[in-house]
Amino acid sequence: MTHYRTHDLLIGFPDDQPDDNSLNVFIFKERQTTRVIARGAIEEGTSLASTYAQQLKALKHQVKALQCTEPKAVNTGENNLLEGLEVVIQFMQGTSPSYQYQLVCQVPGVRRMLALTYSKKSLLTDADCDHWRAIKRTLRFA
Repeated sequence: MTHYRTHDLLIGFPDDQPDDNSLNVFIFKERQTTRVIARGAIEEGTSLASTYAQQLKALKHQVKALQCTEPKAVNTGENNLLEGLEVVIQFMQGTSPSYQYQLVCQVPGVRRMLALTYSKKSLLTDADCDHWRAIKRTLRFA
């Protein structure tokens, strides 16, 4: 049986192993920011880096004026045990700008990628950067 934990409940899928492409969206009104956690498969024969590069390439075709730093290998989380790739992204979504920090990592023991995004519709400030760093330091796998 596969179990899936959400903030509110634990769901059992008796005879199935579904692909987890779920999304969590957290809105922080006072900060005017959003945190998104997205999940997706890392296909056999590919790596976290190649899967992420493919997703960034697809994003270029979906949005206007994409600017993205090169993915940088990082160690973060509690005791710096979480390995991932991080970028800073800026693009236009319709007529609205989007400024983002994004961290991707692989869930240990499974071929699943987690993408954690900190986004804002105005320029990211030093306070936003400090908040993003504080969030990253708390990360650990369940």
